[in-house]
Amino acid sequence: MNPSQQSDWLDLAATHAKTAWLKDFIYEYCPKLAAAQISIEEFAAAVDRLLADRALNDLKQQKNPRSNLCQALKSIDPNHPAIPLVSLTTDEYRDLNQAQQLKLASRETRFITQTIPLVARATELLDSAEWSDIAAGLAFLIGRRIDEILLSKFSLNTPWSLNFSEMSKKAIEHQITIEIPTLAPAAVVLEAIDKLKNTLSIDDLQLDSLTPAVAKKKVSDKYSQAVSKKCDRHYRSSGTGSIQSQSFSQIYYG
Repeated sequence: MNPSQQSDWLDLAATHAKTAWLKDFIYEYCPKLAAAQISIEEFAAAVDRLLADRALNDLKQQKNPRSNLCQALKSIDPNHPAIPLVSLTTDEYRDLNQAQQLKLASRETRFITQTIPLVARATELLDSAEWSDIAAGLAFLIGRRIDEILLSKFSLNTPWSLNFSEMSKKAIEHQITIEIPTLAPAAVVLEAIDKLKNTLSIDDLQLDSLTPAVAKKKVSDKYSQAVSKKCDRHYRSSGTGSIQSQSFSQIYYG
C-alpha cells in the first residue's frame, strides 16, 4: 500500500470517529494494525486502555466509541478480524437493549401513575363553583390558557376531542379550526368551557375594534394570575412525584 492509498483509507476511517480523542486513536493505531506492526489482540487491548483512561467503564458508555472503531476498521477490511474483539458481544447488546426497554417501561409507568390522579383532579375542578378552579381544570385537560379559552370558539368533534378556532382579526375573516384532544370526555369539557364563559363577563373585552392580541392581553391581565395560583395549588399538592416538583402554571402561563 503506497502512502497515498494509506492516507485515503485512514482519512476515511477517521471520519467515523465522533470525538477528537477517538480520531487521534485511529490515526495512531490503525496504521500499525494495517501494517501488522501490532496484533489484533494488542489493538483490542489498546482500545480497552483508551476507554478505561476516559472512565468509560459501562456498556452504555462504550457502545458508541466501540461502534465507531468497528466502522473505522471496516475501512481497512470489511471483515477485519479485530472487529469481533473491539465490538460489543451479542449478549452485551441484548443486555443494553433490555436495560433500555426496562427504562422506557419504567418511565411510561411513572408517567401514567403521575398523570391519572392529575386528570381526576382536573376533571373534579370542572364542577367547582369557583371560576378559577374551572379554568385550572381546563388548563390541564385541554392545554389552553384562560385567554384562549374565553376568546376562542369550541365545538364537539369526537368523544375525546374538540374543534378549536381562535379569535379572528376581523369578523369576516375565515377562521382556522383545528382538532384538539381532551383528557376528559369532550362533552364534559365543552360544558365546562360554556359555563366559564357564562360566568365571566368579557363582552367589553371583545369589541370589534380590538385586535386579537390586545383582547388576549386584556383577558390575560385580568384573569391569568388567579388561574395560575389555582393551578399551582391543585397540581403541586397532588403528590405526583416529578410533576409536583415544577410549577404547572409556568407551563401555560409563563
